[in-house]
Amino acid sequence: MLESNMRTVESYQKWQDFLGKSVKFLEKLGISDDNIAGIAKGMGDFLAGSIDPENPQQRVLKDLWDSANEHEQYTLARLVMRMSKHHATHH
Repeated sequence: MLESNMRTVESYQKWQDFLGKSVKFLEKLGISDDNIAGIAKGMGDFLAGSIDPENPQQRVLKDLWDSANEHEQYTLARLVMRMSKHHATHH
């Protein structure tokens, strides 16, 4: 059980690292926060409709996404961007 939980934490951290590095890369290309949020919103739509969450954290995000209206989904996308960028900067 502990090994499974450790893999879940590691998987979530890798996911956050990937997202954070992606946001930083897009910023370096000069893409605005609004455009990055639009990309993140599109990815959220795709993931929520096509991919089964791999861990409890992603399940919570999917449930939030599915419960949100479009405006709230943009807000959630921005928050995930900020959280992931912060995570990538501090790890």
